[in-house]
Amino acid sequence: MDFGNIMLQLEPVLNNIAVAVAIAVLARLGQYLGATKSEMLMQVLHRAMASGVLQASPTVPASVAEQALAYAMKSVPGTIAKIGPAPGVLMDLALAKVRELAAQK
Repeated sequence: MDFGNIMLQLEPVLNNIAVAVAIAVLARLGQYLGATKSEMLMQVLHRAMASGVLQASPTVPASVAEQALAYAMKSVPGTIAKIGPAPGVLMDLALAKVRELAAQK
């Protein structure tokens, strides 16, 4: 066998290896981009919640949290829908933002 015949026989194997490597790279890239998108969505939600806390009328912490939650739900409804938080998680986040921002004062 000469080199040309060997290459012809190896070509399907080499193509399969190249495709497998490309699929692995694309899968890894998809995981990275998915994580990045999730992180960006969470940052948007946290910023909206913090803005809601800062714009709320200061009465009691639960009331401020409710106002912050209402603000976030109005300002970033698409983000909240994409994240799909479990019931109560947004209120927990709002209460945490109230405490966090109060501690910074």
